[in-house]
Amino acid sequence: MTYDETGEGGHRARTGRRLATAGAAAAVAALVVAMAALAAPSTRKHAEPANEPVNQPATPKALASVALDHVDGTPASVTRTHPETFRLPGAVAVDIRFRAGEGEDGDLLRVAAVPGTNQVLEHCGDFYEFDTWQADGGEVILAWQLEAPEEDPGILLVVQQRADEYTLAYQSGDPITADPRTLDLDTSVHEMVAVVTDPRLGLRTTESVLREAGELPAQVPGEDESGAEANSQQITPRAIAGVVESATVGEVASREAEGHSGYGERVIGAQTELETGTAVTLLVVEQPDPLTLDCPERMTCVILEPDDGGVLTLGWNRTGDWTLVHVTDVATRVLQVLGDSRTGDPRTSPGDVRFDAMRNLVQDPVLAPITPNRVLIEGDRVDDWEG
Repeated sequence: MTYDETGEGGHRARTGRRLATAGAAAAVAALVVAMAALAAPSTRKHAEPANEPVNQPATPKALASVALDHVDGTPASVTRTHPETFRLPGAVAVDIRFRAGEGEDGDLLRVAAVPGTNQVLEHCGDFYEFDTWQADGGEVILAWQLEAPEEDPGILLVVQQRADEYTLAYQSGDPITADPRTLDLDTSVHEMVAVVTDPRLGLRTTESVLREAGELPAQVPGEDESGAEANSQQITPRAIAGVVESATVGEVASREAEGHSGYGERVIGAQTELETGTAVTLLVVEQPDPLTLDCPERMTCVILEPDDGGVLTLGWNRTGDWTLVHVTDVATRVLQVLGDSRTGDPRTSPGDVRFDAMRNLVQDPVLAPITPNRVLIEGDRVDDWEG
């Protein structure tokens, strides 16, 4: 079957359930990272895929070079996707910004190549509408989330699954008000499909693409060559609340600053209460009291394997309360879930918040005494803040 740009037939269609929740909107917002504008070449040659071996390790700029062969427009900036934003092991990813203005980041086109099998339909079926069809190289998935007026413009994602990797293109900027194939978008679905199905776009590319990538602009000021952000400040309770909200899916009832002096000195935290009554408290402790890290009475505690070093501990009781503690050289993070509907081991029993999301959250490296400015900016967007 082939791609049908009208969206009216010619391929197998499936529509997922869309949830319009504050938590889901925050999860979408967390994907978008503020980037500064940078001058870029005004024109590019739209080349056909080169008839040469695809055997060179790809770089972020190489992905951008291939993408710009298919997408009309002059990029305002081309930057490596920050690893804290796109946490897929082994992935190569780049952010391309278009139509940036004074005080405006511009529209985002993110392009990536990732080893393994994508889980778009498994993880996004509740939040996106989607369609699939077969193309040269593997199955293509088109997924979109409609706009939330005055909150979020919506999301558009195209993925191709290949034998041992997948490619993706994601954009945020134009409002997605209907099936995106029927909309007049600055970056069309047709262009995005052409990007992800280009055989030169992947974990490996051609020598010609690597040479062409040298024409693209350098890193945006404020980032080093690794993509790390140079401008950082003291983390705030509101910034912590923003990070928490990006990891939870559900209606939020309230948010407020929270600090437990009993955990040690220099404690900064926030509590987010869901409509279900479950409360998620996250603390960043710069100088923890070692005694507070012991397993409390009436709780079962286990040591888990952390993703990036340190010591990760899980404790729970039978009344729906559980705690994750991640101790690192930089800081100790304490995540408490109170009043959860689960009554057993949170790793295996269902509840109001996902255990794997909370485990990733408590290990998030941005949750440190000094955090990137973008985290503070996202925190400022948290509504109904009390603190």
